Amino acid sequence: MLAADTGWWIALTAGFAAVSAFVIVVAAVLVVAARIADQAQAAAAALPLVRDQTAALRDAEEINGSAIALLRGVRAARKALTGY
Repeated sequence: MLAADTGWWIALTAGFAAVSAFVIVVAAVLVVAARIADQAQAAAAALPLVRDQTAALRDAEEINGSAIALLRGVRAARKALTGY
């Protein structure tokens, strides 16, 4: 009878340990998820500021094209004036 009672207590203890470990893992996942949510909200709040600060970069292609055209014009003028 002692062996049957001991097995029951061992199984109960193992089940309790398994459930406790599962609860700890779920709690850790929830804590990490909450941190991620906070960081995502902060990033979303910063997006308009970043968009405003980088608006000038949208014109970079046009500015680059103008600079290339100017450089070509200057080179053509130098060639016309100096011959090389």
